[in-house]
Amino acid sequence: RGKLGETQKDEMNSKHAFSMIVSDLKDSIENKNAMIEEKTQLKASKSEKKAANEKSLASEKELKASNEKTLSEMKTECTEKRLSFMEKQKLREEEIEA
Repeated sequence: RGKLGETQKDEMNSKHAFSMIVSDLKDSIENKNAMIEEKTQLKASKSEKKAANEKSLASEKELKASNEKTLSEMKTECTEKRLSFMEKQKLREEEIEA
């Protein structure tokens, strides 16, 4: 009878150990699934942000190109006006001397 009780006790301990392992594995699976969901949402959020940033970058590049063109035109115009002014000044000096 002592052997039977000992065997039953061992069986109960084994069942308890098994149920603890199952419980731990279920918790682990739930935690991993929650992490997967969280990371999936984070990835989607980052993808949206990336798309918005790329669109903004393209827009800024267009604006920069436009501004550089305007700057180049303004430099040319200013150079032409400076030369014209200098020519007029020289002409006035010559008229004053004459």
